[in-house]
Amino acid sequence: MKKLFNATNLKILAMLTMLIDHVGLILLDNMQVCRVIGRLAFPIFAFFVVEGFFHTKNVKKYMLRMAVFAIISEPIYDFAISGSFFDMNAQNVMFTFLFALIMMYALGLQSLSLRLIGIAFAVFASVLLSTDYDLYGIVLILTMYCFRNERNNMILWTSIEHILLATGIQRAAIFSNLILCFYNGEKGKNLKYMFYIFYPLHLLVLGIIAYVY
Repeated sequence: MKKLFNATNLKILAMLTMLIDHVGLILLDNMQVCRVIGRLAFPIFAFFVVEGFFHTKNVKKYMLRMAVFAIISEPIYDFAISGSFFDMNAQNVMFTFLFALIMMYALGLQSLSLRLIGIAFAVFASVLLSTDYDLYGIVLILTMYCFRNERNNMILWTSIEHILLATGIQRAAIFSNLILCFYNGEKGKNLKYMFYIFYPLHLLVLGIIAYVY
C-alpha cells in the first residue's frame, strides 16, 4: 500500500473536517452530514498528539503549551458552543489532550504506582470536567501510545474502541483508521503552531457569526 500523506497533510485534513463539523454544529442547526464528516478529526489529532509526545525535545514544554492554549481556548469554545463565555458543562478538546500528555508522561516513569495514577488521573479528570471525548478519547490515546510501533494492532484495537466506546455518529470515527493507513511517517512542512492557533480562531469566527445572525 502506497503511503500518500505526511503529518502536515493529515493535520490539515483533520482541521478541515473539524471546521466542517463545527460549521454543522454551530451554524447549521447540528446538520448530521457535517457532524459525521467531523468524526474523522479527533482520532487524527489524537494520533499526532501521541507522535508529538515521542518526538518533542521537551515534554514538559509540550504539556505547558497545550495547557496554555486549552485555557485560552476555553472561553472561546464556551462562547461558540453555548453563547456564553463561561460554561462548565463541557470543556474543550485541548484539555483532553493535556490530560493524555500527563498520562503518557507518567507511563514513562519507573514506578508502577505512578503509571497507574497517571492513567487514573487522565480518566477521572476528563470525565469529571466533561472534556470533549472524555473517557473514549483518553482510552483511544492510551491505545495509540501502547501500539505506536505496531500499526496493525493499533488499527485493530482503536477500531474496536470506535465501535464499543463511542456512541451514535461518533462510531463513524472508525473511518479515520483508513486515512491513518496512508500515513508515510514523514513530517512535512513545519507548521508547529498551526492547530493551536486554528482551533480557537475558527471557533471565535463561527461564534461571532452565530451571535450576529
